This record gives sequence, C-alpha cells and structure tokens, in this order.
Amino acid sequence: MIRHLNISFDKDKVIKEIDTLHLKPGHSNNWWRAKTEESKQFWYKTDTWLKTIIEDTNSLPEIKRLNAAFKCDIIYVYKQLANSFLPKHRDYDVITAINLLLSDDVAPITFDYGDEYYKNALIDVSKHHSVKPYPSDRLLLKFAWHKKTFKEVENELRGKCLI
Repeated sequence: MIRHLNISFDKDKVIKEIDTLHLKPGHSNNWWRAKTEESKQFWYKTDTWLKTIIEDTNSLPEIKRLNAAFKCDIIYVYKQLANSFLPKHRDYDVITAINLLLSDDVAPITFDYGDEYYKNALIDVSKHHSVKPYPSDRLLLKFAWHKKTFKEVENELRGKCLI
C-alpha cells in the first residue's frame, strides 16, 4: 500500500546533508527470515544496498525540519547501487515508512500486485516489496515507525494536509 505525499523540501540541501554521512553495506540482522537462499545471502552480506541510521539531526537542518513534520521513530538513508536489485522482502524493524526518493530516475517499488512509481510516499513496508535493477543509483531518505500502522500515519499526514 502506498500514498503519494504533497511535501516540499530542498532536495539539494538534503543530498548535501546526506553527503556528510557514512553509508555502509546494509547487512540485516534478520537475514535468516528471508524466504529464499538467494535472499538470505543478499541480506547476510550485501555490498550493493548501503545504509546509515541518522541518530542526531542537529547538523542536518533540512532533514531535521522534515522530521519535525513527520515525528518518526527512526531515520534511515539508503543507497541502492546502479544495476543491483533489492530482493522481495518486508521490513521487520519498522512497519510504516515515508520514503523520499532523492534520485531523479529510479526503478519502481514492486509489490505483489505490481509496480508503483513515486517520488515521495507513505509506504506500508510490512507488505512484501522489492526493487528491480536500474542503470543509476537510487538514493532514499526514509522516515519510519516501529509500531504506528500505515493507517495511523496516513491519518496524521491527512490532518497536516500532506496527503
């Protein structure tokens, strides 16, 4: 499930703030939950899905401003390297997320029902999804919640006229 967002922000500033961070291969502690051997190997030791967790936004003013509107539990930055795929999975550490795609051209997110193209969206990441290979990197800023459901966050965003 996905809802497109009506949010304005300075994408160039966000990218410059992200450039100050160190992204590392996004190994998952939940790799053993993957359904296929290929997915288990990907999540156990990937070098094409880079990530970092933003714990302090004080030196990241545009990201801090965005989170003041969202009030999420955790903020991630992900980079899917060019020509790599993100196998079918569901997020285990969070159940709802706002994804802000910072790359101009990217592959869609694929759910069981088909592809979804978006730039900025609220996503039910507890549902299985994947991302196909694409010839350029995919940079993503993710604001996420551990326990708030898609519906709860959707209602909050509607109240702020963001959906």
